[in-house]
Amino acid sequence: MPFYRVGGVLVHVKLVGGKRRPPPACCAPLEVDGKVVKCLGFAEFLCDEPVGDEGKTCDAPICSEHATQVGRNAHRCPKHTPKDLFS
Repeated sequence: MPFYRVGGVLVHVKLVGGKRRPPPACCAPLEVDGKVVKCLGFAEFLCDEPVGDEGKTCDAPICSEHATQVGRNAHRCPKHTPKDLFS
């Protein structure tokens, strides 16, 4: 039973009925009370940055707030987004 950050508050989510998988939580880093923690927002995208061989991608779950759109239906996580991408 996962936790998610909704509106800045951690929320415990319990799914009922069968073998449902909970949606992934965003793994982007946030600073909360001086500590770096994961965002834990509901992830809507997976990072599409190519890694390794054979067309593999990062696939880090990211929420809409932390995803950077780099193409049609292509997003990058903060780790793979250059700081000067939009400068």
